Amino acid sequence: MPNDILRDEPDLLLHFAVEGACRLLRERDFTIPASSAELLQRWMLTADSVRAWAARLEITNYEHVMAVSALYHDFQVWAEIQGLKRDMLPSVISFGKRLRKAAPGLEYLRCDGSFCRNARLRRGA
Repeated sequence: MPNDILRDEPDLLLHFAVEGACRLLRERDFTIPASSAELLQRWMLTADSVRAWAARLEITNYEHVMAVSALYHDFQVWAEIQGLKRDMLPSVISFGKRLRKAAPGLEYLRCDGSFCRNARLRRGA
């Protein structure tokens, strides 16, 4: 079947390919169907819940000190709303370590990383 299209309608195939390339350049990304976006969001929640939660954080240019334990509490509340099982969540220590990778712009006040210097939770997030 694909060989028939190549042989019988190469001009239509070329037009299809060029239109797709133009749309990709114009949109600067591939079109993601809503159903795929929902599956991707669900997968991200289960694969790395800390990274998914980190979208709630805003890295600021000014000093706004927050305890990692307060961020962890918000993470736990958020995870419960998302339907994640509490026994599948990382410990507060693991959360802090994973948060460093999920939000590399965070600055920490103490060597044990128990306070962030430049973060706050987004309003309405």
